[in-house]
Amino acid sequence: MLMSLSATTLSIAQSAYKVKGEGEQIEVSDLLNITISNKRVVKNTDGSDSVVFNYTVAPTEAEGYSFDDFLNWSSKPSDEYESADWGSGEDPYSYVETKLDETKKEISLHCLKPFGRALEYTLVCKENTAVKASLSIDYGRKVLNKGGVKFSTTKFTDGVPIKMDITRPTYSIGSKGEKKDFVAEVKEIKFEKGNSLFKTWEELFPTIQVSNTEDTNNIYYDVDLDGIPEKASITTARAKMMERSFSYLANIIRSNGVQKFTKNNLISILSYRVKAYNDQTTPYTDVATRLIYNYKIACSKGGGLFASLHYDGVLSSKNCFEFDFNAANISNVSLGFTGIEF
Repeated sequence: MLMSLSATTLSIAQSAYKVKGEGEQIEVSDLLNITISNKRVVKNTDGSDSVVFNYTVAPTEAEGYSFDDFLNWSSKPSDEYESADWGSGEDPYSYVETKLDETKKEISLHCLKPFGRALEYTLVCKENTAVKASLSIDYGRKVLNKGGVKFSTTKFTDGVPIKMDITRPTYSIGSKGEKKDFVAEVKEIKFEKGNSLFKTWEELFPTIQVSNTEDTNNIYYDVDLDGIPEKASITTARAKMMERSFSYLANIIRSNGVQKFTKNNLISILSYRVKAYNDQTTPYTDVATRLIYNYKIACSKGGGLFASLHYDGVLSSKNCFEFDFNAANISNVSLGFTGIEF
């Protein structure tokens, strides 16, 4: 249990005096006109703690005075409250027990149970009601479970999104103290070689093959992503393939479930066309096949695309993402005729 007291209304800001006792922490600041001294924690017979302090009145030679004391819920709006109407209809004395000993000039406060709205303890001079001062009593909220974050999957699966599964923090009841949702974010995504021979993302990509070496500047690739393949050099097409495939996979990881991975999209990014002898363009997906094959080799050696997942500004995990499918398989073979006659 954490309970703090700080001066309000007629207060002078002082450095807080902190005492601890069996789960309780009580902070008491001095008041204007009534000075708090000899702050201490007293162990009760039931094993709980109370904060006890003495007060002095200025001027010290004042005589013939006495005090009334009372306890109320604070009416001051605060976003720190457990809820805006917390304590409505509740007896404040069922949460904090107070005792005023005017002979000893001593105040004792004992927290009976947690509460979610600040309390105000007020002393009022009976002989002159203009002389008064108040203490704000808070129950300090604690983080019970900070929560955490992880990826829903670390595989690129056809039609399956990659989400950040966040466990939200939970708190004890309280009128003061931290209460927030921690931020989860994917920061760095990069290719790491592990123990494989592929040192970089680029090395996973094969050389684009064409049947005629004169066609090296005459392949067709959707350079502008407008759905219309256009003439491009092998160098340009290959560079675009490397950039787009990396961005595509990275965006799937970063999108937090908004984008779903599809194998067809990856193949489309890595497909190109070349002129055949009959002047028709023939599609090729050998780059996709080889990339997937090489990537799986890299993963088997500890390499691949790694994403750093951060939670509350701290590295939570570093995960490697894999493909859960194989490279394209041979689907057909044909000689183009049925037989040979001699």
